[in-house]
Amino acid sequence: MFLQRKALYNLIQIQITCLQTDEELDTSQLEPWQTENYREYSIEHLLSELHSLNLTFDLGDFELYAKEFETPEEFAEQLAQELSPLESDRLFLVIFELWRRLFPEKQSLSLFCDELDHQIILYDASQSDSPTDMQDAIAYLQLILDDNADAGTKPPKAFEQIQTFCANNLENFLYDYIFDQIEEGDEAYARDLLDGFYRYVSEPCWFDYLIALTEMGQDPEEGYSKLETIVTGTRKQNLDLNLEILAFLADNGTHNLFVTIAHKTLPNLDTEENFLEMVSICHAHYTYLNHEGLIQKMKAFLQQRQSQELDRPLSPEDPDLMALQKIFKGEKSR
Repeated sequence: MFLQRKALYNLIQIQITCLQTDEELDTSQLEPWQTENYREYSIEHLLSELHSLNLTFDLGDFELYAKEFETPEEFAEQLAQELSPLESDRLFLVIFELWRRLFPEKQSLSLFCDELDHQIILYDASQSDSPTDMQDAIAYLQLILDDNADAGTKPPKAFEQIQTFCANNLENFLYDYIFDQIEEGDEAYARDLLDGFYRYVSEPCWFDYLIALTEMGQDPEEGYSKLETIVTGTRKQNLDLNLEILAFLADNGTHNLFVTIAHKTLPNLDTEENFLEMVSICHAHYTYLNHEGLIQKMKAFLQQRQSQELDRPLSPEDPDLMALQKIFKGEKSR
């Protein structure tokens, strides 16, 4: 997906942060300024960065000239007319950070999305100053989406447009964030978020799963019914989602529902990695049921395939896969 300029540089920061060390990320093709976190610099340092680009502003000059523009992009474009593309990017990053600090009242979509990326990074690292910071950012995101949808933009398109300004995958983040709220027992807030964002996401089946989870506390039977519908109510199976549901059901659901969904999932296993994941889930389930014979069978599958490459394609005629299918065929026929 195409990313707006600030989002692209935020993505570099996220990769560096997630990998913990530059040695694990190939930065050989990047200039030092492309990997720097400008939020860490003082205003004086940022102004010195402008000086290195032959823009001799002091703070007063910057504030005076910037007030003539509505966004940092417009201001940077005006100043970069005689700069090379790379110098223009470097200038933009400095201008953007100065603008963010000096003109908080002059917001733009890029500034909001930059702050949203920042809050997501802090949340993922468990470093948020306050839970309300993330909540406020999400509420404002929904407000922007609703405004765009009310103005005539189709909801998925509105979400896609905002995504281009964000380095983080917003749909994945919202799923993880709402799941966390459910895990922490805040089903009411989770349901509010699901209601607010459901029409915007490209894969609503994942949100259907979260909706089912929110039902579990009040009406487990209804929750399990929704889980079954997610899997059996569609011809095209979502393997990752099926495995996620099975992992949940391994020690939280009924055996019959586990068998039903496993039976739907097995024909879609296509790599060594997802076969082993399926076997591990089955091992957890039969451990929960204290079914010693099948516990040992799952252990044997795992032990005899330790040397296999995880990305190796899985043949439909794989003996272990066929044996696993036979187990569940027998379970289903009971």
